[in-house]
Amino acid sequence: MSIFEWSPIYETGVAEIDRQHQRLMAYVNEMFDALVAGRGETVVDRILDELIVYTKEHFTFEEEMLRRGDDDDVGPHIARHQALLHTVEGLRSRRAAGDVRVDGDTLGLLRDWLVTHIRDDDAGRASAVRRGAAG
Repeated sequence: MSIFEWSPIYETGVAEIDRQHQRLMAYVNEMFDALVAGRGETVVDRILDELIVYTKEHFTFEEEMLRRGDDDDVGPHIARHQALLHTVEGLRSRRAAGDVRVDGDTLGLLRDWLVTHIRDDDAGRASAVRRGAAG
């Protein structure tokens, strides 16, 4: 079972970026599966830690592709990356302080965060990413 699945609407046309986006989705789906199985609280911290590390790697890679692709407006995109990362890091910090339980709202936040990243932020930059990947 999963909270959402990969679809062609998420494709950027860059296989590596698409693979990375699929891996980000897998982390959110893993949390969902753990919650449904009643294991959410025992594995979510590990998953959040891995999600944060991988998100940083993904954003670094994507930003490099944008720079190499001569994206003239990369600054605001990077700022959105930082804001998204801040959201997930804040969730992790609140969990460490005991303020947040894993529930459907938490998973919805992560799912929406990822969908926004892929469909809204990356969709408009796909041609620059493809140029960067080719260069």
